[in-house]
Amino acid sequence: ILKIGTAETPEIDAALAASEDLAYNTFLAAGVTKARIQYFSPQPDRDVDGNSLNDDVSDILSHNNLRDVIQDWTRDSGVQIGVPVYLYLAGPAELDQIFTEASGETVTSDELNLWLSNLEATSGTDQVTVILEAPYSGSFIEAGEDGSGSLSAPNRVIITSSSPDQIDFLTPEGAVFSNSFFAALGQELNLRAAFQQASQDVFAIAGDLQEPWMDDNGNGLNDGMAQDLGSLT
Repeated sequence: ILKIGTAETPEIDAALAASEDLAYNTFLAAGVTKARIQYFSPQPDRDVDGNSLNDDVSDILSHNNLRDVIQDWTRDSGVQIGVPVYLYLAGPAELDQIFTEASGETVTSDELNLWLSNLEATSGTDQVTVILEAPYSGSFIEAGEDGSGSLSAPNRVIITSSSPDQIDFLTPEGAVFSNSFFAALGQELNLRAAFQQASQDVFAIAGDLQEPWMDDNGNGLNDGMAQDLGSLT
């Protein structure tokens, strides 16, 4: 499931779309068929994979159709134990919430957590990966004092482009973290290796101003060792 929300400027929209397109084409190159991908974008009528057809983008995104595609479409498409599910969300965000394409409409981390939990309960899937390209996206890992606000759970990998209090850096070619991350996946690196490569590339451009986070054991903490860049080879 791929999604971008409407950004504040056309330039940001274009950068996010470039990263989403890269993610989409990376999944296609890995052998995932179009029938098993839902791609939501503010620009639905365009050719993403170069086949001269506008048959790639499913729709623009709303709160309700994201809920329905996570809970219902994904289950009905045959997801079960051992079948991985990937959710990539990119767009403007605030703490614990990301904006859709509807003006002012948001999806909160608690709503996403509920929808994913419903999917896990009804389908049996035990391999869920969520990738967030958004400012303050680390807040989707870090729980509040009452335990709310976190997507972290057993059998989930949560990857965010930034910490809870940092923005994400964009270039005209796309989001720095996402472009590096999906390029690494396209070279058949695993999730952790791709995360570490992308973290290194982000550090080279943004320094300490952007720190990607990763939680792959459900403890609600940054376990990706992105800060230990000196040890990466």
